[in-house]
Amino acid sequence: MAIMLRNSWPTIPAVAAAIVISLTAAATAAEPSFDCRTAKIAREVATCHDAGLAAADRAMAAAWRNAIAHLNAATAKALRADQRKFLDMLDGGFESEVWGKAGPPDDASELRRQIAQLRRGPDDDTPGNDALGALEAALRERVAFLRGLTPPGPAAPYAGLWKNESAELLIEPVDGGSYRVSFGVKTFGFPKYQCHFAGIFTASDEGLVAPVAHNLDLDRDIADNVRLARDGQTLTIDDDVPHQPNGTDPYYICPRIPSLTGPLFHTGLKAAEAVRLKPD
Repeated sequence: MAIMLRNSWPTIPAVAAAIVISLTAAATAAEPSFDCRTAKIAREVATCHDAGLAAADRAMAAAWRNAIAHLNAATAKALRADQRKFLDMLDGGFESEVWGKAGPPDDASELRRQIAQLRRGPDDDTPGNDALGALEAALRERVAFLRGLTPPGPAAPYAGLWKNESAELLIEPVDGGSYRVSFGVKTFGFPKYQCHFAGIFTASDEGLVAPVAHNLDLDRDIADNVRLARDGQTLTIDDDVPHQPNGTDPYYICPRIPSLTGPLFHTGLKAAEAVRLKPD
């Protein structure tokens, strides 16, 4: 009796179905949180062309929804303003990463064409080829920030890693009721706009105060009377230098960034997870 051997290869319909499933999965993986048909600005166009960026964008959207749902009204309002600043910084920084001072082309079709030419990897000599990785890193940092948001503990209302759209502040208690503070601010796409300082702060009626802080970029002590103050679940930084619009300011702790930063938000992230506290 003849023995019928079963064909171990899939049938043509099965192969076709597998291809459709594979293509569908790939397309889904490359879809960001927004509709690519309405993408116009460079960052959005790039996100629609790159699966890694699309995944990071989806992760940020999910982290944002979860974070905003668990905040009180005042903190949620502050975080919404910070998110708008972050997206503006992301857009401007990405354009700077790709085109530098020249800026993006005015023609929308030419912008899309140039973005479509960007590739990942150090072996590609296309101008701005590292911009995709830099943009994804900025998105991933924001995801970690949003996921890590947590109210400061009542026993240590200042301690921990505080963050916002461009700055980090690490506050660590030390002996004698003082605090070791490290600060770093970096603007995505504009590396010259950064500042880092450290100092020992003591508690006062105004919050935490240091009459002198050490600028790490310049390796110089600056007498600037820096103050850290709690405002609900956020923290603000200020100093005593009278910043004048006519350029006659005395020296201050962050020469290129006189306004220092906006409100910072407490996170559960560890010191080892900080990415802005040290100069480049």
